[in-house]
Amino acid sequence: MLNALTVDVEEWFHVCGIERSVPRERWDELESRVELSVRRVLDLCDRHSAKATFFFLGWVAQRHPDLVRLVRDAGHEIASHGMWHRKVFQMTSAEFEADARAARDLMTEITGAAPAAYRAPEWSIDLERRAWAYPILAKLGFTVDSSVSPLSWISGARLEVDPFLWSDPAAPPELRGARGHALRVFPVTTMRLF
Repeated sequence: MLNALTVDVEEWFHVCGIERSVPRERWDELESRVELSVRRVLDLCDRHSAKATFFFLGWVAQRHPDLVRLVRDAGHEIASHGMWHRKVFQMTSAEFEADARAARDLMTEITGAAPAAYRAPEWSIDLERRAWAYPILAKLGFTVDSSVSPLSWISGARLEVDPFLWSDPAAPPELRGARGHALRVFPVTTMRLF
């Protein structure tokens, strides 16, 4: 069995539902706790000889570039979590592209390699509204996406979603599934308790 371990690297004030209480304009005023948390996760991974994909929020990477390089140098994959922790379905396609591009370019500048994987904040490329986001991610060079939640943002219903390959229907047939025209999509896994 193959297990995948992923870590969203964001500050405590980026968590779901807090944006009304802590607007983006205040982020620079707040105490950063991300470095200590990431170092603890790195130590845990090292103790268990585990590797992970770290989805860095661009805002965090911009303020902690040495932390990004530390994670990379420890042998973990650096991936993008967008720039500003905005839900995809609350942005226009142009805003989403600008956000994803800014984070990708920043990670490339810090690490010397463009990230291959992307995860939308709050898994907000949902099944009901994902059609326009995937061509943008593919155009930007992402080959892996982990932004789909098996819970519907619209109805709250649980959806059965297995990993799938998204291919750009506008691509010539010989290029469908090829880099730049496809994304391997890995929905987040959940478990129902109680």
